[in-house]
Formats: sequence, C-alpha cells, structure tokens
Amino acid sequence: MVSLEQVHKSYGETPVVKGLSLEVARGEMIALLGPSGCGKTTTLRIIAGLEHADAGRVHIDGALVTGQPPEARGLGMVFQSYAIWPHKTVAENVEYPLKLKGVAGREALVRQALGWVRLDALAQRMPHALSGGQLQRVALARALVASPKVLLLDEPLSNLDAALREDLRAEIAALRARLGTTMIYVTHDQNEALALADRVAVMNHGVIEQLAPPRELYESPKTPFVAAFVGGANVLEGRLDGADFVCGDRRLVLPADLERPAAARHLVIRPEALTVGDGPNELGVVASLFLGHSTEVRFDVAGHLMRALAPAHVRPKPGENVRVRIDRAQLFS
Repeated sequence: MVSLEQVHKSYGETPVVKGLSLEVARGEMIALLGPSGCGKTTTLRIIAGLEHADAGRVHIDGALVTGQPPEARGLGMVFQSYAIWPHKTVAENVEYPLKLKGVAGREALVRQALGWVRLDALAQRMPHALSGGQLQRVALARALVASPKVLLLDEPLSNLDAALREDLRAEIAALRARLGTTMIYVTHDQNEALALADRVAVMNHGVIEQLAPPRELYESPKTPFVAAFVGGANVLEGRLDGADFVCGDRRLVLPADLERPAAARHLVIRPEALTVGDGPNELGVVASLFLGHSTEVRFDVAGHLMRALAPAHVRPKPGENVRVRIDRAQLFS
C-alpha cells in the first residue's frame, strides 16, 4: 500500500532521513519508533506530501505520488496537536474533508464516523467544551470519515495524560480491527508501538536500525541501540575475558549457555533477566524503587547504572552489596 524507495531528506547541511526504504502492506499497521530527531516525523510528512524529499520515491496504492500535493494522495492524518477548528462544532469538524470533496450524504457519514469513536452524543458540542481525549477522538473521526487509503498518525497521544493514553490506545486498536485501515504510526513511546503495530521500525539518526514484529524486536534486538530503546535494556561496554565480561574494574559472571562472539564489546541485559538476592555477582545498590507490582533496583557497575526488576517484597537498601545472577543476556561486537 505504501512504498518508500531510498528517501533522503536534509535540512541545510544536516541529513535527517538517509536512504530510507520501507514497504507497508495493505491493512498493515507500521510504527515508526525512535527518539526525538531520529527522522520519524519527517518520514511521515514526506509520505503525506507535507515535506518534499531531496531524493527517492514514494508510491501509495501502486501510484507514484512523489511531487503530488497532500490532497491528491488519498490520505488521512491525525496530528499531535489535534488541529481542530475552534469555531466549528464536532460534527462540522468531522464533515470538513467531505465538504471539501463535495461528497453527498455527508450527514450519515459523519454520524457513522462519530459512532466509531463514541462521540455521537457530542456532535453539536464546541471544541472548547471537550477534554483532550475527546478532541483526539474528533481528529480520528475526521481523518477516517472520507475512507482514506492510509491513515497517518503523528504522535497522537503524546499530549494526553497516562490514563487517557491507555484509553485512546485501546480505541485505536479497536478501530483498526473494525475498519482494517492501513496505518503508519509515529511515536517515541515503545509501549504504544509494541501494543499497536504489526511491525515496528526502530529509527536512529535517519535510518531504520531494525524492522520486525513487536515480539521479535523485544526478544531478538539486532543492535545495542534497539535493545536499549525497546524495553530499556542495560547496555554495558567492555570486553570478554575467558567466560566473564569485564566492564571497567568489574568482572561479571555470564550465563554458561550464552553465545560469546570473540569481538564482543557490548553486554545487553534486560532488567527482568536479572535475579536479585542470589548469584555469583556481588553489586552495590544505588537505589531501590517500589513500583507496586515490583521493585526496581539500580546497581553501580564501574560507573554505569544497571537496572533490575525484582519481586515487590525484595527491597535492598542503597549502599548494600547484594548477590545478582544474570539469567539471560546478549553480546554484541
């Protein structure tokens, strides 16, 4: 449904997107995930026609759209800032793209779209009387009302509080299951990406470091950056010495069955892959944070902070030395 071929984009002397290629299948939801400045929003805006690529091609539904204006691409877009007309009612906001196209039977289509996002009863309300979550539902309905070929979402939940984000995330998942719309979703929130997308493209410095289904991305990261960004893995720099990993002045005993590439320079350990209170490694506790369902324990490893998730009843005190076992890890050269 969407194809990007060797897309490049720079602002002045600064390259933002570097030869990016991506295929999005019909009905698929792809998340572009990465930190601020990695090029994910610029990529989305190039697909939308809001930015022009310096090089490369964009196809939508088999047609070359490079150089075409946004309105000619058959897309819907949901912005981070809602972009709702303040002087129009909810219904008038949703109707707007249909009115631009001169579509007949607009009232029924608006009612249907508002039903999708559970705003039927608020059709005549003005935007100033809506909550942030309701405003984003209006934006979703407006983007979907004209049955776009592809729906683009640019960090649509980042302005909402945690509870609203969870509600809207479920809303988007339910809408997608019901409508089967092809979606490209930009976010810096790994939970959103893993929960919603069929595949996640982790971006860093204008390139895709890994593109994979959520479970594969989490369980088999291809680079230390992906491991750290998705799931918050500990990434320690050092070297192998026999069966152990040496990080600064600290020697860590690794699992016996761990694959050990000869040129390994980075040790990646997920917080839940550490057992606190037992094992061959003795580490100093820097902080102990009660999270309700678990305790996050932070250790000093040669100047690096290493995080572990322990059961809620485990509460070592800062300054204590405790035993730690590494249950699973990855080594990267």
